[in-house]
Amino acid sequence: FMEEVYRLSTGFTHPRRIALLQSLDARAPQREEQLRTATRMSKAALCRHLKKLLRRELVQATEHGYRIPPPASRLSRCFLKRIRAR
Repeated sequence: FMEEVYRLSTGFTHPRRIALLQSLDARAPQREEQLRTATRMSKAALCRHLKKLLRRELVQATEHGYRIPPPASRLSRCFLKRIRAR
């Protein structure tokens, strides 16, 4: 359980990852260019933060872009709910 807490919580420890998660939509995937515009990140920063979120399964890559997948656990659902409430 503690490994999951650590793995998920580190996805939410950087303001840019939080901004990225707030910009993503569970229903409509967004391409990198849309996310760069919404978050005002450089391409390198966006790629770095997307990789971290992908590894933690907080973001999903699709053929149409990136989106937030259905939460895999109650814990990830709670984290994402707090992010969206901001």
